[in-house]
Amino acid sequence: MNVVRPKAKLQKGMKTRACDFITLYENICGRVLALKNIDENILEALYLEGKDKSSLRKVILAPNFQLHKIVSSDLLVIPWGIRPNVWTPPFAANSLGPHIWIKTPSGNIKLKWDGSKFASDTLNIEIIDGEWCMTGEIEHCFETCNIFCYQEFPDGYSFLKSSGPNAYFEITKIDEHQDIEGRTAFYTILVELIDQKGIIIQE
Repeated sequence: MNVVRPKAKLQKGMKTRACDFITLYENICGRVLALKNIDENILEALYLEGKDKSSLRKVILAPNFQLHKIVSSDLLVIPWGIRPNVWTPPFAANSLGPHIWIKTPSGNIKLKWDGSKFASDTLNIEIIDGEWCMTGEIEHCFETCNIFCYQEFPDGYSFLKSSGPNAYFEITKIDEHQDIEGRTAFYTILVELIDQKGIIIQE
């Protein structure tokens, strides 16, 4: 997990988040806890709308250095594949992520799920007459629907990995926890999935 700070931009006289970031910390070890109700008094007036308080998550960070740069409104970046950023398209093959990477003779290609197929500028993987087929720069149909497990690809082509966009969570609170000798043991932060409306920060 990474912690980044969005750069600010002026838009109609107001400062808003830009799509560029300053990276504060990279590759922090941590664990994201499940959605749950958080009843601390400090949050009651700040984050509740009615009785809905399930949008906050608690994250435990265990770096081997101190996190003194983080302030509220910084973003925690969770790569695809780490819960809760594990969404997969409902009709994609084998519960794959929204992106797949294919090795080709001309280099590695990222294909994005568009609702009916994995697509790129030069190569698609889609269902044709009930079979998954590669189209575009090469024409090849697979014998089974389990195309990325024990499946023969054409010469020069192979499946590399499944991936997806990062998820961005706004940090609303950070607490440092110390051991009995006064050393930093770990941090807990509260995060909330940011509203993507009007801001494009997914990769």
